Amino acid sequence: MDLQDKCRGAADALEPIIKECFYPITVHSGFDIIPPMVCGSSVLSVALLRIFGKVAELPLVATKKEYQKKGFFRCLLSSIEGALTQLNVDTIVVPAAEDASSIWTDKLGFQRVTDEQMFTQKLVHFQDMR
Repeated sequence: MDLQDKCRGAADALEPIIKECFYPITVHSGFDIIPPMVCGSSVLSVALLRIFGKVAELPLVATKKEYQKKGFFRCLLSSIEGALTQLNVDTIVVPAAEDASSIWTDKLGFQRVTDEQMFTQKLVHFQDMR
């Protein structure tokens, strides 16, 4: 099995988890952006991660509903942080919707990014997200 087949197999397992938590996410044309973003049946929690030098973006995370609030994502995040440390990434940015921001700040220890920090880090700010 080549790498493309492996990726396709992983996407088959991951896509339903993302869709369960975020579906539908469409652009103005009505095009579903989840399948192109997602590249085991035992997968419980997933994260999409993009790395830009010393900054990593975590635009989407999801945990199967029956496993939410049991610490699975916290374990995944800890592993991600460890890997990013090895790669000398020192900042994780999460473009969280306002109604989800307290999970990131209160439960996971993240801090809101100021407009000045976004400018100096050359980060993108989406309307109604922070």
